[in-house]
Amino acid sequence: MTVVAAVVVLVIVLTSGPDTSTADGAAKAAVTAFADKDTKALTALLCSGASNPLDQVAPSPLVGAELGAVRPDGADNAVAEVSVTYADSTEPTEMGLARENGRWCLAWFGN
Repeated sequence: MTVVAAVVVLVIVLTSGPDTSTADGAAKAAVTAFADKDTKALTALLCSGASNPLDQVAPSPLVGAELGAVRPDGADNAVAEVSVTYADSTEPTEMGLARENGRWCLAWFGN
């Protein structure tokens, strides 16, 4: 019985995606996917009709990104501060999050 329980827990952990039940969780997942240049993960986090922020990256190579504060902007929206690092500069920007179909998603990226 213990082995079965351990297997069930392992399957749940390995197959579960990012925590998009909160704006903070969705923001963390989006910034991680953006910094890792993980188009597949980022696409899965996009709200309907939103464009992939990796398509907007400046000509200088993307080095990474760091999440700042996430603040509510109404009941179903939030804005997150993001610091994007390129090979030759660091740019502060924001991203918008929205609650859509019971989960938080990335609605927009950039000022």
